Amino acid sequence: MAVSVSANQVLNGGVWNLPWLVGAIVLAIFAEALSMWLEVGSRTDSCEAAARPMLLPGLLAQDGMPLLLANVSLDDLGVHPSRFSTEGHSPYIRREADALLAAALTGDEKRLVIVEGPRLAGATRTLAAAAQAYLPEYLVAGFLDDPRVLLADMVSRAAQWVSSVEEAAGAVVWLDGLSPDRFTELARFSLDDLPSGVLLLATFDSGEREGLRMSASM
Repeated sequence: MAVSVSANQVLNGGVWNLPWLVGAIVLAIFAEALSMWLEVGSRTDSCEAAARPMLLPGLLAQDGMPLLLANVSLDDLGVHPSRFSTEGHSPYIRREADALLAAALTGDEKRLVIVEGPRLAGATRTLAAAAQAYLPEYLVAGFLDDPRVLLADMVSRAAQWVSSVEEAAGAVVWLDGLSPDRFTELARFSLDDLPSGVLLLATFDSGEREGLRMSASM
């Protein structure tokens, strides 16, 4: 509105009014700059809102909370259907890693467990079977893989759910199929900052491992 009033005064009485002309130009520039600033701010706010941890649809209860591990299917956890079974998934075949997983998931020091193997070799199925066997009362916080969302934010969100769901024994941050970037982020994450009751369970394609190293403290 200020720009319009100033423009009307530029030719007041048919005579050019230089101060009003300069003022109109300055106000027009200011208005355009303000508009651009507000637009950038709006886009930034939208990006920040979209970068919040979002649960995978199959792991989301009707009340918006994550489900317990006992109440989710293998499909929801990312297990690929078996081509050898008409029912989708064939009976689980025990593996050498099962004893190690049992010890890791039932021990007092359990914090981070990574199952690594070649693609489609059964890493997700192996970890899912162990998690459902030993941690059925844990919430499973599996998030959409948005590179803008930090692992620390996922952990923080899972910790909030643990404190708000009385029947939950804890929460598992489910990281199926770690990308190299997420693997590197996990390697840099300090397990000392992991809240009580929150575990990190992950699978990783060994074909992606070349050149990557995990911290010895893990």
